[in-house]
Amino acid sequence: MKKRTISVALSLFVILSLFTGCGGGAMSATDNAAMDTAAAPAQGWDGGEYSSEAAATGEAAASAVQPSAIRQNAKLILTADVYAETRDFPTADQAVQDLTAQYGGYLESRAVAGNEGDRSASYTVRVPQERFEAFLGAFGNTCNIVRQSQNAEDVGQAYFDAETHLKTLKTKHERLLALLDKSEKMEDIIQLETALSETEYEIEQYAGTLRRYDDLVGFSTISIQLGEVRDLTAVSQGNTFLSDMQKAAASGTRGVTVFIKTLILFMIIIWPLLAVAVIVLAVLLAIRRRRKARKAGDPAKGPQSPGGPPDGTPKT
Repeated sequence: MKKRTISVALSLFVILSLFTGCGGGAMSATDNAAMDTAAAPAQGWDGGEYSSEAAATGEAAASAVQPSAIRQNAKLILTADVYAETRDFPTADQAVQDLTAQYGGYLESRAVAGNEGDRSASYTVRVPQERFEAFLGAFGNTCNIVRQSQNAEDVGQAYFDAETHLKTLKTKHERLLALLDKSEKMEDIIQLETALSETEYEIEQYAGTLRRYDDLVGFSTISIQLGEVRDLTAVSQGNTFLSDMQKAAASGTRGVTVFIKTLILFMIIIWPLLAVAVIVLAVLLAIRRRRKARKAGDPAKGPQSPGGPPDGTPKT
């Protein structure tokens, strides 16, 4: 009777494992969908320099930011992509690091490339979710923001599903342990140990998923691309006709400057060819002048008669 009870219990756990496995496949699809991103409108800046006053202003804004009711009750993953320009690269680079520390975050990655005057850098910044908007506002006071997009992904349903599956697996794990203590047949023990190993693996997977969600929700991700330029890109401050004219004028002036610089560089590159062409042209002109001079120095020759001298005097 005891062996029969263990066999029935094993059959029930096999059926429960099948249902749990199906739920795991659905969870993986939900995880993939939760990581998609979208774009939002960008905002501009008129071109100031980083200073301690700007940082202090950003800190005050951070303390004034209050999470919305939706954010308090939802599992939101906040991300942002920013492209910024600066004339003072070392100051802007230091500002990113200072602001990250000031807002309680950390630099996940930082890469700098290029030479002085044409440097660029990329950063992955992680800041607490409640300071997400405050950090973006403070960083906007240090550089010229050309493009900026934000995204909020709600993973509440995926998080709830992972929690539910984790609780089910833990309950299954406890019951398998209880059955293993009562088992006497080697065949039953092997089956139970195999089921325990698979269950522990699934528990670790779902626990890891919850830890990843907690990290992404707790600390927002901001990707920053910073470029060093001589002339800042004109960014429209609105949709008015005047702002469009200002942007067009700034872009046109910069276009003329770029054209002149390109033309000068082009002339410098091809100057050896130009020098050779000038020398060849000078030689050809000299040859032509010599030929003209020879023709001008020779006396004119008139026609001669066959029987006498050209002046018509009689023959003696």
